[in-house]
Formats: sequence, C-alpha cells, structure tokens
Amino acid sequence: MSRWSGHATLDIAGVGRIELQDGTRLVALTPDGRPANAGDGLAAQVARSVLAHDDTTLAADVGTPDVVTVAPGPPGDLTELGIDVDQTHQSVIVSGRYVVKLVSTWGAADRAARQLQALAAAGSPDIPAFRGHLDWEHPELGRSTVALMSDYVMDAEDGWTWAVNDVLAHLCEGAAEPTWPGQVGALTARLHTALAAAAVAASPKGGAALRARAFTALQCALEVTSGTAKPLLSHRISSLTAAIDSIPDDLRCPVFAGHGDLHVGQILRAAGRYWVVDLDGDPQLSTHQRDVPEPAARDLAHLLVSVDQVAAVVQRRAGGADPACVEWADHARAELLAAYTAELDAHGRLDLLDDRALAGLQSEQVVRELIYAAQFLPPWTYAGEGTLVARYPAAAGVEEEPWTPPAFAPT
Repeated sequence: MSRWSGHATLDIAGVGRIELQDGTRLVALTPDGRPANAGDGLAAQVARSVLAHDDTTLAADVGTPDVVTVAPGPPGDLTELGIDVDQTHQSVIVSGRYVVKLVSTWGAADRAARQLQALAAAGSPDIPAFRGHLDWEHPELGRSTVALMSDYVMDAEDGWTWAVNDVLAHLCEGAAEPTWPGQVGALTARLHTALAAAAVAASPKGGAALRARAFTALQCALEVTSGTAKPLLSHRISSLTAAIDSIPDDLRCPVFAGHGDLHVGQILRAAGRYWVVDLDGDPQLSTHQRDVPEPAARDLAHLLVSVDQVAAVVQRRAGGADPACVEWADHARAELLAAYTAELDAHGRLDLLDDRALAGLQSEQVVRELIYAAQFLPPWTYAGEGTLVARYPAAAGVEEEPWTPPAFAPT
C-alpha cells in the first residue's frame, strides 16, 4: 500500500523547493517556507539546470525530477525580476533574457510543454525561443511539467495594449489603418501548419460534438450572466442558436491540438515582430478536454471574436459607442481571414480549414467570454456585450436601449 499522503517536495539546489500540496497544488517556497519571489534564486536555479541539461542539484522525496533541454544557452548573471501582472502561474525574468514559468497546478502546463516542444522542433519563428522544461515523475500521478523556460521578449506588449492603441490612433487621430490583422492571420496559419504535423482525421460525428459543447456553453451563459448582459443574451438566443446549428456533422478537415486559447492578448509585439505565447489551452475546459483534437476553425473563431473585443475596448477608451469601430472590425476580420487562408495555401494546407464551422464556433466563443466575465472578471462583461450587439441581431419586436460601454477609468 502506498504511503504517499498527497504531499511531496522537489528540492531546487538548496535555494528553495517546489511543494506538491493536496496532490494538485504546486507551490514554490524558499528554504524557510515562505513563498518564493523574484530575487530568491529559485527560478534562476531552474534556468541554470535547464540551460545546462543538469538535474544533479535537484532531488525529490517522492519520485524523480527530469530536466528536458530543447535549446541550451548561456546562463548570464542569473538576476531575477518579477512580472507584475495577474498570472495563473508565476513567471520570473532571469538574466534579462529568459522567462521561467513556475507552474501552479499539477498537469496545468503539460500541454504547453508538448506544444512548445513541437513548435521548436518545427523551427517555428512565431514563438519566443523555447529552452526547455522541468518535469517531475511521480510514482502515482505520473509525469508533469512544473516549470517552463523560454526567451524573454524585451519591451513586448500584448495585444490588449498594442492592438487597442493602433485602432485608437487610426480612428481617433487619423493614423493609417493598422496592418496587424493580416500579420496575425498569417502567423496563425503558420502556427497551425506546424502543429498539424500531428493531425488526425475528424470523427464522422465530430461536428455534432462541437455543437453539443457550444449549446452547453450557451445554457451555462444563460444561467450565470446577470445585469445588462442577461437580457442582451436572452434576446439573441435565436441568432446564436442558428449559428451553432450551422456546424455540420461531417467536418471536412483534420483535427489537431491547436493553441486552444488564441486571442490578441496571447500575441506579443516588439520592434515590429509578433510572437504567440501561452499554449496551455482553454482555461474553461478540463485538462482532458484541452487535449481533445480540434479543427483549426476553433482557434480562428476565438481570434476573430477577439478582434470584435478590441473594437469594444476602443469604444470604451474613446468614450462611447461608435459605428466606425464596428466597421473597422468588419474590415479587420475579413483581412485576418484572407491572410490566414492565403498563408495556408502557400504551405499547401488549405485542407486544415473547414469554414462551415466558423460561425458556430464564434458563437460558442462569444458566450464563453460572457461566462468567463461572470465567473472571474465582471468588469470584462462589456466586451462580450459589445460583440453580442455588433454580431447577433435581437429577436424581432424586442426593444433595447442602445448598447454603450462603461466609462473608461485609467488604472
């Protein structure tokens, strides 16, 4: 009989430890038991081990550690700097050139490790260079990634900053129309082309499973939304349902593990270049569900919805609802889709996209945004509302007050 009680410790060269608590939580601690922060040296030691492919300074009281090195490199001075944003996991900048992500939950980064390794093996230029990961082999839980390491992109901003600023400058200050929709569309196609090396044939009823999942999300959204979002959603059940029903049973495309949570916020920009990050998968799905192969249209639908959310954020920043923002989003979405398709064609992979599923998968994503806002981030609800109003007509005879975003307050 096993004597494991749900608690185990992975010592990191004596500078700290990663504790597995209650069989699921991973907690980075200093030798004296307080939470390890940037400057305590734990992330730097993980970086040293990964870069040198050296696990001799690591020891677990249950199971064994295993360092997986994808691309060795010089450790630098091993100084640590924290990243001051809300994070599911803890990320630390090491030596000013690497990012070490310390995972917070057993199994939560396994998918990302596999995806990043596959993209690195394919020579993808669209991710920050992936250096490797630290795994923990446990006799009862199996193997899981507890830390990931990639290059740090200096002075990068995510799309909720650069995309919004570009559109504000275009619509409010007369700057040229942003070109990023086409660049992001092409990037997404390259990402899919690389990841689809492991694609498999879709099941004969794959579309039916997608419809069922979308309808489950719609029902959940009806139950959890409140305030102004609830009537806006209720008034659009017919148009959302029609879109979901348009997903065909017979998907005419292979399926594979894509990004899983692709939106403009997952795309970094610095010095005119773009990189995609955070391949952990959809946080609203279970670990098992995130690993189910999907059509490329799922990522593409999520990305297109995020363009509409950029338009909603721009309207909030500009001080009110503006049809010009919706018109920009129409054009940007078309440009993104055209660039995506052209890039797939250039790689000989037009077979990856069955665009018949796009409308229904976008509807699913819109309601998932409302669920996420209701459960985790209520101030974000307005972005989902703006997308609903822009894309889905209310039922005939319904009277509504015109949608307007909440007042913008800088933070």
